[in-house]
Amino acid sequence: VLGEDESPKNLRNLWSERDESDIAFFWHIPKASGSTMKNIMNFCFDLKRAENVRGEPSMTFPVKNVLNMDTHTPKGLQQSLEINLVNSGQIDVLVSNYFLAGSALFTPEHQGRAFTIMRHPIELAESLFHYRKSASWEISYRKKWKHWAFADYAKSDY
Repeated sequence: VLGEDESPKNLRNLWSERDESDIAFFWHIPKASGSTMKNIMNFCFDLKRAENVRGEPSMTFPVKNVLNMDTHTPKGLQQSLEINLVNSGQIDVLVSNYFLAGSALFTPEHQGRAFTIMRHPIELAESLFHYRKSASWEISYRKKWKHWAFADYAKSDY
């Protein structure tokens, strides 16, 4: 549990009036429609966000509306803090699966307005199971699950 002095300092209360300098903060919970949400923000709302999509992080846009900075790993979040990403004027929304470290990037000048999408835990576990048995490019890939059903996984020690 966070103590009073450890809580996020620069997240604005969602019920307070919106300030033009506020930046949306999407807390991306894996396997809970986060990729869909990022695409909607990018292509439907034309919002700029950071994600390391090519090589070393940089303050460039290799893909439309995607700044090539990493906000999805502790190292990338530290780099984003050091360059003062939220005050750079380069992003409209910050996306991170690290809530506390992500919220630490916000400043009094650019406060965050956090939101997330949650999924039922069993549906999330089933989705993650199917992903991990087929995503051979991922470190979490499990080749031995290839012929398992979700019930086999649920009965296992994994």
